Amino acid sequence: MSETFSKRERLCSRKAIEQLYRSPRHWVCYPWAVYWDFAEGGEAPVQVLIATSKRRFKHAVDRNRVKRVTRECYRRQKQQLYDTLGNRHILLGLSYIGDELPVWDMATSKMQRLLQRLIKEVGE
Repeated sequence: MSETFSKRERLCSRKAIEQLYRSPRHWVCYPWAVYWDFAEGGEAPVQVLIATSKRRFKHAVDRNRVKRVTRECYRRQKQQLYDTLGNRHILLGLSYIGDELPVWDMATSKMQRLLQRLIKEVGE
């Protein structure tokens, strides 16, 4: 997979989103709450939903920044996840639950830890 975050990799299906949030597979890797589940088929090996709360960040500018940083951190580190999946497909939801805007260095290291734990869980 290329170094982009394409439309095919975004989770947009309402049915798939409902499946994701009903899944028992979720945990917190602060500042993100992580939801994931195996999917049947799918357009990409991993389809991702990135969300942040309007309650925590009142201004759209701040919510967009949180989502932009999250998306970029994921995009730069997703290859290790793709390499371990093989022919399986997963749905991944990342909900930002931190109270302050993410700092790039912190977000990158936390995303790396999050993906390592996800790789470990998917492999089991």
